[in-house]
Amino acid sequence: MVTEPEIRSPEEARDFLNKVRAIAQALGVSDANPEEGKLRADVNVSVREPGAPFGTKVEIKNLNSFKAVQHALEFEIKRQSRLLEDGGKVRQETRGWDDGGQKTYLMRIKEGEADYRYMPDPDLPPMRIDENWLMRVRLSYPELPDAKFERYAKRFKGMMPTSPLITALSQFFDAALASYQGKAQNLANWLNSDVVGLLNQQNLAFKTLALRPEDLIALKHGR
Repeated sequence: MVTEPEIRSPEEARDFLNKVRAIAQALGVSDANPEEGKLRADVNVSVREPGAPFGTKVEIKNLNSFKAVQHALEFEIKRQSRLLEDGGKVRQETRGWDDGGQKTYLMRIKEGEADYRYMPDPDLPPMRIDENWLMRVRLSYPELPDAKFERYAKRFKGMMPTSPLITALSQFFDAALASYQGKAQNLANWLNSDVVGLLNQQNLAFKTLALRPEDLIALKHGR
């Protein structure tokens, strides 16, 4: 996937990738877990004065976590800004990310499109997709994360935020509601605060907790 140059902050880039992951999980095409090598990101960064044309693009390759994406962008924005403030120029180049040192490093210099060695692939013919086919595909979708969030927002006050865990949590939540005997809002609050907080703190995936909907009888009794 390639976006237009319309992402304006490291936080927005991380939110975008979280949404991509949530959609992939909802469609069942991938766990999209970057730490397991199932999702990678290359990011392009340029800075400019307000109202000026786009600056020189620098690419950061093969980032393997959303946290790394945000930190690499933050560092590179500062690096390029300092260069320009000191009267220097930003070179078009490819850089890597040193997670231990929290900084980017030079991999190679790019002068133009020829250096990227773009070429057409003769084994990939054009695909022409008609509207009827698109409609059939859309009708076959499962419920996507944004639709889940809207459904929960209407039913529960303070339900799950638009987080990267919303797909896994909502599947569990829907199953748990069928057997849980307490207030649905208590279950929603528990998932949204305690469970999400634990997963974020320990950088875990929801499936690693091995929770089952039938285990929630303990929550009803305050255990």
